[in-house]
Amino acid sequence: MLRTTRPSDTFSLKAKLAGETGGNYYTSAVVSGPISDRLKGKFGWHRNDDGGWHTNLATGADHGVAETNVIRGALQFTATDRMDHLLRLEHGYLQTAMGQRLVSQGLFGTTNFDFSIDERGFYDNDWTHGILESTFDVDLGDGEIVNILAHREYNSLTFGDIDASPVFIFHANARTEQEQFSNELRYSGTFDNLHVTTGVYYFEQDLLYLENRLIPSAGLDITGGQEDTETFCMHVARCRAFGPVHPEPRWTLHPRRKECANCGDQSV
Repeated sequence: MLRTTRPSDTFSLKAKLAGETGGNYYTSAVVSGPISDRLKGKFGWHRNDDGGWHTNLATGADHGVAETNVIRGALQFTATDRMDHLLRLEHGYLQTAMGQRLVSQGLFGTTNFDFSIDERGFYDNDWTHGILESTFDVDLGDGEIVNILAHREYNSLTFGDIDASPVFIFHANARTEQEQFSNELRYSGTFDNLHVTTGVYYFEQDLLYLENRLIPSAGLDITGGQEDTETFCMHVARCRAFGPVHPEPRWTLHPRRKECANCGDQSV
């Protein structure tokens, strides 16, 4: 779940610039505050430009050059004194024309940062999150009802030198596509010295993963598949106070369903 600070009651602006050796720079800014009597907002931006600290001994080039951008926003709407809605959004991407720094300890040992690969690789990741959290104060047990609705999408393309050597032995690229939806509805309240929390939760996910293993001696191997997951949960927790002792029996029903399919005939 995406958890960030709520929009502030008063206007605020924060900014940050930072740098490290190797050409690694950070930039971020957050602005937050009221928009109207019942509406508050927040917007944040984070960027990282990494110039690549490591050196690939096979090519003499810097390795690890990458760019990361993350944008976050939030809107909080107080409909009444007993009803509040908070929307959180995030979108980001991570891109580089070079893959991970894979190290062969057999060639260079474990006491240095040396590495040498013939395939620099790449990775390209992006994601989008959205969460709507609604809170309702109720008279029953002087409690509250909370509903959390969430959606997430994630996409990734990668290519790497798996053998971690300057010779083409084993390279691989992969693709991941993931989408999920969830909703949680719960109630919590207090009756004398008895505290009760109960609710239901639903989750579904579509996940695709494909991988190409490039091994010259064995040919092309495509593996992976599609996985669809569905989960429903009901839970009840009761806590009765006996001085410093708080026994809390719980009951949970958690049926799950998963479907998998081999997609070996697809290409990355």
